[in-house]
Amino acid sequence: MALPVWPHQNGELAEAINGVAKVVASTTLTQVTWNNSTLIEGDPVASVKELKGRPGGTITLSGSISLVRTLLAAALLDELRLLVHPLVVGTGMRLFPEGTPPVPLELTRSATFTNGVLDLTYRPA
Repeated sequence: MALPVWPHQNGELAEAINGVAKVVASTTLTQVTWNNSTLIEGDPVASVKELKGRPGGTITLSGSISLVRTLLAAALLDELRLLVHPLVVGTGMRLFPEGTPPVPLELTRSATFTNGVLDLTYRPA
């Protein structure tokens, strides 16, 4: 089991990350222990719809290809940000598996980092 990193960090970024509310979607966890964290129990689509209906700021998703796929198919993503690295791997999980219905997207922002990584931001068209 991995040890938590952010709860043991100091500084402005650590304070921001540790202080923000976190909602965890997991098919394997039964509890979460990180400060300000809650676990989605049941349907993540219903939970995200309810979360989006609350007042507040931006909802950010990180680290789950399967959840991105699910929320994109349910039209719950307002923005999709992709970082494209200049590296051809040839193996691994595809972001959009074969047979996925098309989801029209519109490029709203692009930037290139000095290391060649493309930072692309899309919204549903």
